[in-house]
Amino acid sequence: MLYSTRISNELGAGNPNAAQCSVRVVILGIVDGVIVSTFFFCFRHILGYAYSNDEEVVYYVADIVPIVCWSFSADSLVGALSATFLFAEIVLLDLFVQGLQEWKNYIK
Repeated sequence: MLYSTRISNELGAGNPNAAQCSVRVVILGIVDGVIVSTFFFCFRHILGYAYSNDEEVVYYVADIVPIVCWSFSADSLVGALSATFLFAEIVLLDLFVQGLQEWKNYIK
């Protein structure tokens, strides 16, 4: 979801409290991702016992958990950063189209 669009729409409609609530939701999502990832990373050697008592399984789960933590953290950031990336893509596309128009005008 594009949170920056929601926040700007709420501000444009004159609802600063709703915009502030939207900002809190974004921050809560990011903090949630960091807290859960930190928890799993700290207990990665114990987490394998939830699946098996075999030491080899526990070892492999402990090896995989950091990748899962990074993935979960990145996924929690996507909601907050998606609007930024979308805006950057639109700006780059606009600059490319303007460059093509200038080049076309220069050739004529």
